[in-house]
Amino acid sequence: SSITSLHAQYDVQVWKWFSMMAAARLDTHLADRAGSSRVKFNVNPGLSLMARMDLTSNVALEATADWTTQYYHTLEGIPVGWSADLLVPTSPSVPPEHARQYYAGIFTSFGQHHLTLGAYDKAMSNLVYFLDAGQLFSPVIAGWSNNIRVGSGTSRGVEFLYEKDGERLDWHLAYTLSKTDRLFDKVNNGQRFPAKFDRRHIINATASYTIIDKGHINLDFITSFTLQSGHWETMQDGYLPVWGVIDQSVRKAPLISAVNNYQMPTYIRWDNSVRMEIQGSRVSHT
Repeated sequence: SSITSLHAQYDVQVWKWFSMMAAARLDTHLADRAGSSRVKFNVNPGLSLMARMDLTSNVALEATADWTTQYYHTLEGIPVGWSADLLVPTSPSVPPEHARQYYAGIFTSFGQHHLTLGAYDKAMSNLVYFLDAGQLFSPVIAGWSNNIRVGSGTSRGVEFLYEKDGERLDWHLAYTLSKTDRLFDKVNNGQRFPAKFDRRHIINATASYTIIDKGHINLDFITSFTLQSGHWETMQDGYLPVWGVIDQSVRKAPLISAVNNYQMPTYIRWDNSVRMEIQGSRVSHT
């Protein structure tokens, strides 16, 4: 595959309190398929808009809108636990992925304190779902593009950020409330289901305190805390009685009611560290 892009950006300060930015992009994408004469040629425009309004010297509003295209996809439907995602390229049988996102936020600063509150709405199309992850380590994977579904997804959320800058103490607190789902034909009976990493609540807090700062010696204490709602897994949640024709007996067959029907426990992590730096005339230690 090959991608050729043309990009342009324009920034303007309309008034002292109002500024705008517009960025346009035009992609041409050519892809073929190994062992096949099929060739796919795509032309995709992209656009990003941003507007900022300073209401006062300490309060500002910002809004953005983005329409983007990408030519590599995260293959969904794969079990969690891998060290890396499985990426698949756009090809004659896999269309490029499109996304549309809107964001609006308010920013304020007073002294050493900074607050941000924003909300976003995102829609994605041409997402790729692998139907039979159980065959991933068999020769079937060579024909993965014959065993996929192309669908869509949405994500909406609210984000909050508080930061404090000081001579000795710096810290920030971030919280996100969001909902992300997926919709694929012939997956989950055509009903929407939560995305693998649909984390409803995410809290991150970090603080840094300078204990010693005497030029050649610096000693800091750093603490970091995160709490995230558990990701989603597809789990067996019951049995169905099945009549065995050969041995004339009733057996139990696994029942899975829905895709991503089980939420894993909340993820909590707290890290603490001490960092010392000694600056010598010839040697420095950390």
